[in-house]
Amino acid sequence: MMRRILVVLAVAVLPAGCASPSSEERLGVRTLPLDAYCTITVEGVGTIDMEEDYLPHVVQCENGGADLESLKAQAVSARSYAYYKIETSGSVVDGTRDQVYSCGATPTALQLQAVRETAGQVLMYRDIVVCAFFVAGANPGDRGSCVAVAGDSDPTNTERYVTYNEGLSGSAVHQTTLGWVSPTNYRNRGCLSQWGSRCLDEAGTGYADILRFYYGADIVLETAVGACIGCTPAAETCNGADDDCDGATDEDGVCCTPATETCNGADDDCDGATDEDGVCCTPATETCNGVDDDCDGETDEGLGCCATAPETCNGVDDDCDGATDEDEVCETGDVAFQAGLLDDGGSTDVNGDGRADACARSAEGVVCYLASPAGFETMVAGPPLRDGDGWGLDPYGSTLRFGDIDGDGRDDVCARAADGLACWRSTGTGFGEVLGGPALADEVGWDAAGSFGTIRLIDVNGDGRDDACGRGPDGFSCWPSTGRGFGAPSPLADLSDAAGWGGAAYWGTIRMADVDGDGGADLCARAPEGVRCWRWRGPGFGDRIYGPAWSDSRGWDRIEYWSTIRMADVDGDGRADICGRAADGFGCHLSRGWAFGPAVAAPVLADAGGWAAAVRYETIRMGDIDGDGGAELCARDADGVSCWTWTAAGFGGEVTGPPLADEGWADPARGRTLRLADVTGDRRADLCVRGGDGLRCWVSGDEGFGELLEGPRWGDADGWDRPERTLSIRMAGPRRGTASRVAPGGCGCSTAERVARPGWTVLAGVLVATLFLRRGGRRRR
Repeated sequence: MMRRILVVLAVAVLPAGCASPSSEERLGVRTLPLDAYCTITVEGVGTIDMEEDYLPHVVQCENGGADLESLKAQAVSARSYAYYKIETSGSVVDGTRDQVYSCGATPTALQLQAVRETAGQVLMYRDIVVCAFFVAGANPGDRGSCVAVAGDSDPTNTERYVTYNEGLSGSAVHQTTLGWVSPTNYRNRGCLSQWGSRCLDEAGTGYADILRFYYGADIVLETAVGACIGCTPAAETCNGADDDCDGATDEDGVCCTPATETCNGADDDCDGATDEDGVCCTPATETCNGVDDDCDGETDEGLGCCATAPETCNGVDDDCDGATDEDEVCETGDVAFQAGLLDDGGSTDVNGDGRADACARSAEGVVCYLASPAGFETMVAGPPLRDGDGWGLDPYGSTLRFGDIDGDGRDDVCARAADGLACWRSTGTGFGEVLGGPALADEVGWDAAGSFGTIRLIDVNGDGRDDACGRGPDGFSCWPSTGRGFGAPSPLADLSDAAGWGGAAYWGTIRMADVDGDGGADLCARAPEGVRCWRWRGPGFGDRIYGPAWSDSRGWDRIEYWSTIRMADVDGDGRADICGRAADGFGCHLSRGWAFGPAVAAPVLADAGGWAAAVRYETIRMGDIDGDGGAELCARDADGVSCWTWTAAGFGGEVTGPPLADEGWADPARGRTLRLADVTGDRRADLCVRGGDGLRCWVSGDEGFGELLEGPRWGDADGWDRPERTLSIRMAGPRRGTASRVAPGGCGCSTAERVARPGWTVLAGVLVATLFLRRGGRRRR
């Protein structure tokens, strides 16, 4: 019978204020003892004993079927995570969001032994308690290496988070994508596999080496000091005892008389290392084996990496195949991020009052907060798309889409599960009836990024109901909404894998908007030769329009250019124009209905100004911030947000937005969440973004961005800096024409009420003005 492993996907980032140790301080050496936390507050349970109650239950619930050394490793990882949570938020949640304490089982004698024999021990790096991530991982078929490979049993699909860091230290340690991947994030030192730790235990590996196998050679096993630990630290002496309470006996050479190091299997020079400096080495060709083969004092140097991990977009060869960020990991990640911004961002007016509401997916499911003149006070629970049910994985969670599929004026929600698309109709106060959608199933290829990343909800036939569209391996299709379901598809084979559309630089540019002004959305995308558009000619896409020559040969296959392609009506004529950023700046081609005109360029957002960096171009947004019917251009630079209004010569007049400077906003978990959406119902797009403590919105007015509205508390401390959280934030629309759902005035409030909104707000107990004026006090043409 398979022994139980409960998967925990814990998340950690380096909190603001956590500084690096001084350059004079050796890694792994603490200047002060670590105080033990003898109790812990478990939300919904109360304050309980850490060592005798909390940890034994967590070890039992998380990895209870393991043997002793694996249980010890689990105990240290769980204690480290608990200490991290106490340090950063003061408490833990009983459940897979943090660690499971209550599972209806009583700890066994072996589990109690594992906790007691590691009492007070936590993992540290650079004097900081790490967030010791652990997941089930795959069950390694190779019982010698205990490193899982493709094909090994991985029912929880969590092996991609596991890191193999044996023999690695410093910046060479592979960080897990469960946390913020950055050399400065000392909290993230990798992720342990529970199946792998059992394998290592079976092979006779001790718990300390199991921990180093996953968290790196320089991870420090520190013993906290306190009444619940039972050890009073003192200077280590040569007496066979653990005087300094660090779990080791007579360490640091206290029993050694220094002599010249020789090849004898002993630590002759008393430095804690045996036969070092090549005294036993016969030079040979360096190979990837964890040994200093060429006797130069370095291990596996010049070979890239030797501990494989899933490839992620981090500039590192994670999977050790000699290539960096291959298999389009950066491109597919960018497309998943774009889902909340382009036409598939749709409209999030879930109660039909003409205001864009704030929606996202938490660990427990979809939540929406209704926009009102006072902010976002009312929460509406959406479908229970829980992490524990697999919705934390990109092929499912990233497909969250909003749109009005039944034409009742309220935006509904859809998402793709393993067997196809499902939709939930909004009632205005919740999401009720579920409608089965197209069979966009894993088994027919829709679990590939080039398919699930293209799913759209948009009205192609102009009947007032949003239809379901997307690109499968065989081409692009739309399924018309009937209000109670979806009809037969209308395929377009031109965009199939066989036709060359399998690359992210092509399928990642799929955009849908009304190019010809007939009330239905048309389809555009970038081919190797340039942009191609297909006008909807129900029951399918017919006439092809040749758009701008944004070809591969002109550099448009580079992500800093193709990912910025937008479709928006910039001149207010009711037809969507096509825009994008090239090396020399941002420009648009105006739609004539049957073709696109010449480029109307602007010098803004050029490479020379630093806009080729992802932290810049990923913030490009378009929306009608002044209510004139045409879309403006906004983006964030080192000093904050700026917007440019449309003129006959391109984007010119500049509007100064909120000062979201690099200090505090360069983190993708914040800067990427920039949204333009009308949250007040006045037909002007307001600017919203998620900060470290939650969402905030600046209202667009006649003089720029003014009043600050506080939004949902989607803060870092609650895990909202995790990619699967930030990438799920949806705020868009309402689509043009929906303001009349409430009243001709559009926003559901009188002109007097709109004018009466104060331009002041209280932040952190200080009254501050939040009015950002157009430069020079007026729009410049």
